[in-house]
Amino acid sequence: MESGSRVDFTAVERWRFEASLAEFATSRGAEFLSRVAFPWPGQVQAVQAALVHVYRSALLPAGGAPDRREPLERAAVRAEIALTIGDPKMASDIVDWFRALPVEGGAGRHACAFYWYDVSFSTLSPNAPRPEGVNDALWHAFVAAIRRENHDGPEAYLAAHAGYIDETKPVEDLQIDLLDWQRGPFSDWDLLLAEAYGWDVADGNIWVDWQSFLNHRRITSLWRHFGPHFSAAEQDALVAWKRNGAAGLDAGADDPVMAAVLLDVADKTPPCAPRGILSSDA
Repeated sequence: MESGSRVDFTAVERWRFEASLAEFATSRGAEFLSRVAFPWPGQVQAVQAALVHVYRSALLPAGGAPDRREPLERAAVRAEIALTIGDPKMASDIVDWFRALPVEGGAGRHACAFYWYDVSFSTLSPNAPRPEGVNDALWHAFVAAIRRENHDGPEAYLAAHAGYIDETKPVEDLQIDLLDWQRGPFSDWDLLLAEAYGWDVADGNIWVDWQSFLNHRRITSLWRHFGPHFSAAEQDALVAWKRNGAAGLDAGADDPVMAAVLLDVADKTPPCAPRGILSSDA
């Protein structure tokens, strides 16, 4: 990274990619890939093995606490995967797939999706008031889908509700398993990577980017199914509702600290209307 006040954002992005890719070099990497529709399912074990070799070569000489001036070269990662699977073109496509994974944080093209994920899945309480200007039956179906509750409303919304529930069942199952994985046990190799990249094992923060990836799948799936039912005016109503602090306030009614947090989140101007969610779908 450059010295002084200038920031080398290219280097920052490369370090970020290296740390994110390291999660797939852990002992759970192959299993996670096998459950997220990895486009090359027959290469899961080989890809994970290649990543382990790349990271072992980079970390072990430094005793697990590397002091490198430059992050891993993506060309080196591609070369190792190509050597392992015997297909340079596929290796290049695989590295591009990893690079495109949506990770929460920053103001990149996925920021809109993650903002509305937080609105829909974090601050939206069971009894949040319907935004003024949004169809009541649509709103109830929408909230029921988010909360994975049964719903018996109009047929058009039933299809959206059922479609979302079915499509995200594997995501929900994997998120539950991911929470269990975060409790351990961890291999010595997992702990070495955790030390190298500052993952807080005690707080269950090894595979945080995987959680981001799954969250992105939930919000984009939700909006693919329900988005066509929300008019442009209703989407604008959602933005106004969120900006005005209506979302989730009753959830913190008995907890002044939580109420203050929800107010702070709710009052922030959304970076986009929900119609921008799917443009970030990788």
